Amino acid sequence: QAAAPIVLMFTKRSIMGLAHIILPGVLLKLYREMDEFLHPEDMTYFQAGCISYAVGLAAWLGTNNFATGVACRSGFLFIIPALLGGTFLWAMGNHQLSRVWRFKIKEAHELQDVDVWQ
Repeated sequence: QAAAPIVLMFTKRSIMGLAHIILPGVLLKLYREMDEFLHPEDMTYFQAGCISYAVGLAAWLGTNNFATGVACRSGFLFIIPALLGGTFLWAMGNHQLSRVWRFKIKEAHELQDVDVWQ
């Protein structure tokens, strides 16, 4: 048995925890905030993050369930890099990489509260 605050078991070898659920959720919330401020073209950063999460999750599940002799079960090696990599690739495609890298939620909300017509 796993002694963790949040654990989901799919099979005996696939246990989901912090790196699989909580951290991706925090990143996807950040991507939703970035969408409101940066207004990307075509696909949003949230959508790109969801696709990246699915790719990372599939890689993690494939490695844990189909590779024999692999002791690595961490989502930090598959899911988080997929989320970050997919977002940065999408930002490069939108020519917003520097804005994404320097994005801060507090500053974005402060800028939105300013009346530019005064």
